[in-house]
Amino acid sequence: MLLVHAANGQPFKAPHKSCLDHLKSGTTKTGYYSIIDQSGSSLTVYCDFESEPGSAWTLVMSWSLQNNNLPAFQTTTLTENALVNEKTPNWNAYRQSKNAMDLLKSQSSHWRATCSFNKVKFDYRDYVRGSFKDFDITTFLGDNQCKKVEYIDIRGRIGYQTTVAFWQRESAYLVHTDSSHRACLYGGSPGSVSQEDNFGYYYYYNKKFRCTSDPSATTQYWFGGYI
Repeated sequence: MLLVHAANGQPFKAPHKSCLDHLKSGTTKTGYYSIIDQSGSSLTVYCDFESEPGSAWTLVMSWSLQNNNLPAFQTTTLTENALVNEKTPNWNAYRQSKNAMDLLKSQSSHWRATCSFNKVKFDYRDYVRGSFKDFDITTFLGDNQCKKVEYIDIRGRIGYQTTVAFWQRESAYLVHTDSSHRACLYGGSPGSVSQEDNFGYYYYYNKKFRCTSDPSATTQYWFGGYI
């Protein structure tokens, strides 16, 4: 969108508030970019424009399994504020502020979680994507609640437009699912370990799941959408 400068009548581009704004303005190369936060200040973010054609994703959180014991990645929910290297996006220990996440959510239609995005070629394995309309992970609190997702793959077990059991509780555990739990429509239990946590928390984990395959394996959460 173009706005007109009142002083000289010259057009200028509206400030980018998300990676999706960058994509709409013609940016296509994945990497680090600046957006304007809710205070009007510049914020560096990591944008993915290439893994899923026609979409843009802003990284809001990433951590390695060896850093999973940090509260921001295990026991602090997405309803709470937790800052970890919020000004320097990285794969091993990074979490944006709650305000930044809320701003990006307002510019996004979808969220997704990926495993070892920095190490493995993207192929939709060990991946989950949902719409904020169906399931808002930034406000959800509950145990073993069936929530709709558009797509999920855990260890090659795929579900489309299905419901999955999720957990998230303040001062207890970050949003995650348990693929060993037989509930809702999605069935990810074949090949699981007992009480296997996926896409977060990782009190119990499976080395056959990419996010927890070894101490350097990473988990990412992204907010974004499609054009």
